[in-house]
Amino acid sequence: MRWNTLFRAFVLASIAAIAPSSAKAQVTTTPQALDRAVGYLASQLLAIGEAMPEDHFNSSPNKGTSTFAQQLKHVAINNYLSAAIVSQQPEPSVVGNAPDTKTKEAVLAYLRASFDDVRKAIAALDEGTAIQPVKSGDRMVLPLGVVIGIIAHGWNHYGQTTQYLRAVGVVPPASR
Repeated sequence: MRWNTLFRAFVLASIAAIAPSSAKAQVTTTPQALDRAVGYLASQLLAIGEAMPEDHFNSSPNKGTSTFAQQLKHVAINNYLSAAIVSQQPEPSVVGNAPDTKTKEAVLAYLRASFDDVRKAIAALDEGTAIQPVKSGDRMVLPLGVVIGIIAHGWNHYGQTTQYLRAVGVVPPASR
């Protein structure tokens, strides 16, 4: 539990660090900060996806590991499922109908749409509902915690996919 508390504090501090400051003390709401963090994550993961050459899109650095496309598809599926929890909607049909991981364009469209779903779910939150427990399977979770999980999960896979790019000789867009 201590690690979880420290992790959440780290993520919230990170979100606060990327929030723009101004001379006027504008208050950024929790949903605004979450949306900004998810939007930035989406832009970075989509840039990584665009940077991977088509001929390496379905490759993996080691036998038995997920391909680059499977990494992005996995993030998208997590996004769709998590957005459904935050908005208390049933599992979306797009989870069971994910695109063929052979097509770069389809996977990137799927990933982009998954982030749109997350951002719609965040937009429906306010300061109160972000910390109001919601049902997730047989347990109760906070929407804030679910979105923090989306962010942490996405950055984990961002780190992995940067290594996939480097393995084929491509410098990740954020490092250029």
